[in-house]
Amino acid sequence: MLYPKTYIFVFILISCGCYGQLNAQPSSLVDSLKIELSKAEVKSDQVQILNELAETLKSSDVTDALEYARGALNLAIEIGDKDGILSAYSNLGLVKTYSGDYDSALIDFFKGLHLSDSFDNSFFKARILNNIGNTYWKASRLEDAYQYYKRSLEIRTLIEDSLGMAKSYGNLGNIANAVLHDLDSAEYYYQNALRLFLLLQDSVSISITYINLGNIEGSKGNDSLALRFYSRSLQLDLQRNDLYGATYALSNLGGTYKELKKYDSALHYFHTLLYVAEAVKSLPRKKQAYERLAYIHKELKSFDSAFYYLEKYQSANDSLIDERTQRSMSSLQAEYEKEVQSKQLQILKTKSQLDSEKLETKYWQNLLLVFLVFFLVTGLLILIIRIKEKSKLNTQLSLRQKALEDKTLQLEEAKELIEESHQELLTLNDNLESKVALRTQELNESYQNLLITKERLNHFTYRSAHDLKGPIASILGLCNLMKKDIESIKGNQDETFHYVNLILDTANSMNVLLKRILKSNQLNESILKFEDTNISQLLEEIKEVFQETVDNNNVQLLIDAEDHFIVHTDPTILKLIIKYILKNSFQHINRAQEKPIIEILVESQISKGIKIHIKDNGIGVEPELVPDLFKMFSKGSRNPKNTGLGLYDVNLLAEKIGVSVYYDQDDDVFTHFVISLD
Repeated sequence: MLYPKTYIFVFILISCGCYGQLNAQPSSLVDSLKIELSKAEVKSDQVQILNELAETLKSSDVTDALEYARGALNLAIEIGDKDGILSAYSNLGLVKTYSGDYDSALIDFFKGLHLSDSFDNSFFKARILNNIGNTYWKASRLEDAYQYYKRSLEIRTLIEDSLGMAKSYGNLGNIANAVLHDLDSAEYYYQNALRLFLLLQDSVSISITYINLGNIEGSKGNDSLALRFYSRSLQLDLQRNDLYGATYALSNLGGTYKELKKYDSALHYFHTLLYVAEAVKSLPRKKQAYERLAYIHKELKSFDSAFYYLEKYQSANDSLIDERTQRSMSSLQAEYEKEVQSKQLQILKTKSQLDSEKLETKYWQNLLLVFLVFFLVTGLLILIIRIKEKSKLNTQLSLRQKALEDKTLQLEEAKELIEESHQELLTLNDNLESKVALRTQELNESYQNLLITKERLNHFTYRSAHDLKGPIASILGLCNLMKKDIESIKGNQDETFHYVNLILDTANSMNVLLKRILKSNQLNESILKFEDTNISQLLEEIKEVFQETVDNNNVQLLIDAEDHFIVHTDPTILKLIIKYILKNSFQHINRAQEKPIIEILVESQISKGIKIHIKDNGIGVEPELVPDLFKMFSKGSRNPKNTGLGLYDVNLLAEKIGVSVYYDQDDDVFTHFVISLD
């Protein structure tokens, strides 16, 4: 089982680790408030959030806190938000108090106090009175602070503001203890504050009040009761992982045990204080711990340890010049110079006496000469000693001067580092603007692509309706003919079958067209999958698919492609593009030719990439149809059975995988299509 002191140290060790992790994470409160502010549409909500930001940043970022408080004040005045105005004036005063501008803070507080009377708002009036008391306290005008704390308590008692009453009792206890030195009154105020804080379950304020009550009991000589209060405070701070708050209890526990000469316990708490101070990076607490540890080790006659902690204390304090040491050195130098002058006057006086006693006997002359030599030697010895002391003091002053110069150099280096960081921030800002411009360009391109897609959809709808209208009209016409001539058709079965076949052909044409439209839509929605693709192998697979068509149509299908042609693309889409172009070639075979030819040639150029040429000696493309060859429902011939979607799908699929397909009009021999894989 762990002893209490060991338990405390282990708990603090764990808390320090957690504290480091928590401090490594940026505070999300300010960020969340900023997000709420950006989303707030109601101005009264904006006023409230601006005031919360000002109050949150009052001790950490004075500039931003002032900006938020002023923004809240201006907006609250604009919409007539009385509570917002009072809160803004209160926050302005708080921020200026934290920055040390007490006079300006009091001006804002008194403006808010005057308006609270006009608005008849007792809650804010009590709050502002308490803030005025806090400002007077920090400005060392303690009597004024006491009066305003009392006024704040009176109002908070009337309106039954428990939290406000507790804070006012605590402030009055501080005044009674520090200014009036009335321990009984201070204890009364602190006990009332503790009672209210316990009801409110405000653990932070409870811990602080325990410290204050412990100080009162310690001043009264009730050390055991003081230790009990300090221990309660430490326990609360550790429960909520408030390590900085725990330093107050650790310091007071160590100090009380030191006064009781229980040095083991005192050393334990001061060592723990030092460990926590290093964890929370508090230089004042580290200096305090070093100083107390040095004192205790001195009392224990452990001079090596005492000297070690004294050196640590001086090292922690080396950024400041010890004014008392400087004054002591100046005083020693003045005494030295005064003593030298005194000795010089004494020597002169001795010489004068010798001159006035020339008539004395030889004996007295020799005796006086001996005394004179003695005084001279003594004076010289004193002078030498003083010169050495002065030299030592000058050396110390030189060392101090060098330390100051080193600190100045460090400050200059820090300034250069800040300037470099500023330049880096400017560079990052420029890069951010470039990224924003690039993103804007990408969005514009996406918008243009969306417009093109919309135009294609509109064209698709129009042409679909137009092309479907023709077959439907044919069906209707044929039906009307059958209706009118039904009697005559009864006598002629061949005529009847002729009309029925025409209707079936028209319906089949519509069915084919609808299937092609659905197929085009599916191709447009297909998901891409890019991979390294062997062109020669892909063409062989396509040739196997078309082998039956080649045999049936007595067509010679020639493929000229080397095995090493590899391209990174979607093989399924590329295969569809080639198949659609080949289907187009088979549909336009010239039956009058003895040997129809379809040729696929793959060539590679360093500057232009890989090109796939698909050529046939079919009926060709009519020149006036070439410009619209790749448009929806556009046909390269007058064949009515052609849907006009094949080359449109080719162009659509080519755009999806980033290749280009075009018709080579310069080839006078073949119908020539080119797929360019750049």
